[in-house]
Amino acid sequence: MCHLIAYTIMAQQKEKSEIQKMQDDFEKYKKEETEAFKNYREQENKKFADYMKQEWEAFQAFKGTPVPKSPDPVKPLVKEDPNKKPVDNPVPKGDIVPLPEPRPQAQPIEPMPVVPEKENPSIINFSFFSVPCSVVWNDSLKFHISALNGNVLAATWKRLAGKSYNNFLANCIGLRSKLELCDWGYVALVRRITESIYGSPKTNEAVLLQMFVLSQTGYKVRIAQVENDQLVLLVNTDYEMYGRMFLEIGDSKFYLIDANVKQLRVLNEGFPKEQPVSMRIESEQLANKTETVQKVFTSKAYPVEAIRTGVNKELMDFYNTYPQCDWKVYANTPLSETVKNNLYPVLKSAVKEKSEAEAANMLINFVQTAFEYKTDEEQFGYERSFFPEEVFYYPYSDCEDRAFLYTTLVRDLLHLKVVLLHYPNHLATAVHFDEDVKGDYLILNNEKYLVCDPTYIGALIGDAMPQFKNVTAEIIELSSSK
Repeated sequence: MCHLIAYTIMAQQKEKSEIQKMQDDFEKYKKEETEAFKNYREQENKKFADYMKQEWEAFQAFKGTPVPKSPDPVKPLVKEDPNKKPVDNPVPKGDIVPLPEPRPQAQPIEPMPVVPEKENPSIINFSFFSVPCSVVWNDSLKFHISALNGNVLAATWKRLAGKSYNNFLANCIGLRSKLELCDWGYVALVRRITESIYGSPKTNEAVLLQMFVLSQTGYKVRIAQVENDQLVLLVNTDYEMYGRMFLEIGDSKFYLIDANVKQLRVLNEGFPKEQPVSMRIESEQLANKTETVQKVFTSKAYPVEAIRTGVNKELMDFYNTYPQCDWKVYANTPLSETVKNNLYPVLKSAVKEKSEAEAANMLINFVQTAFEYKTDEEQFGYERSFFPEEVFYYPYSDCEDRAFLYTTLVRDLLHLKVVLLHYPNHLATAVHFDEDVKGDYLILNNEKYLVCDPTYIGALIGDAMPQFKNVTAEIIELSSSK
């Protein structure tokens, strides 16, 4: 018995020893990796600072691409005989615009080794679309650029890359996670932070700080000088931004932020593994959710579907500053919880136990008739696309706005696949049903998609506008679910 106890104790000690060794090895590995990351970051920032001393490349900026115009009719088309049911009719299809593969957000070029702060660290407080925010900052971190020459900029960059700014940088990245910001939202946040520090996001110091924070976070950004000794930020995005001047560097477009100039000298140097700023919005932005005054939205054919809802006011302010970009961005952006909580219980109850066709017809009539119609030119004086939520906020909407909202409702509530149909001067949708439904259709990936037009008032699913029945439409693929 004694031998058994001794053997057991020895086995336990050996096991503890092995576990301790594993822990020690892991701690050693972590230390080595942290040191390697530290050296890696130091090396990359040193290379970047040294590059600043060289001659910056001259580039010509191009005028921004205009927002695609959709010359909608002054009044939407109303179906003459709403009781006439669609019959099967193949319609021509054009090129397919695929949806790029999703990718994770950019990550820091190394983990930020945060230094423990004193009990009451110095912070700077600011608001970001009415959301109270703060980051670690004190006056000793504030810097001044005495002249735009290579030596001064290089020295400033080396200072920024020092450990004194690690906590500030970690705070910026932490706020991105806390507010669940999309990439462009993070760019806007960084600009707001630098504005709080320097009084404007356009000063040379603010622009250099923006470049530092965004580059260290893993984004593909550049910095340039213009003739009036002004620094400007350049951002590469995954979708085109309309109406903004840009540079072509290799096969990448870099958009000018806060500048409208033709001649620039660019520091064409980036960091390893950098990736474009994504324009996609995959989750609700901002923490504040102040609901606007509720409005009532009622389907004419199905008045039981009356909806009473407001919208997230902070989100509306955020969307109002969002650069005009690709239609896929709008169509794939989810509704806020505010609208979903008011809208979806009513619509789910209305379509419950209905066939796919019946449910889709109820949803399309809601989008066709619950909202007032006006073109962008009439409402704003310029082309502007809405995120789905904005249809509930502004007094009027047009064809692309309704198409984006309809795709959202069909994917969220019916879980069906939807594409956008881009005609020469119109935007509609097409839906793949799991049951056989008659109407105007096209074949995509060996599946039948029925034309569904949210702007053809009174039309059923499968009804294409008469003038588009024989017109080739570009097919824009969307994510399968939201």
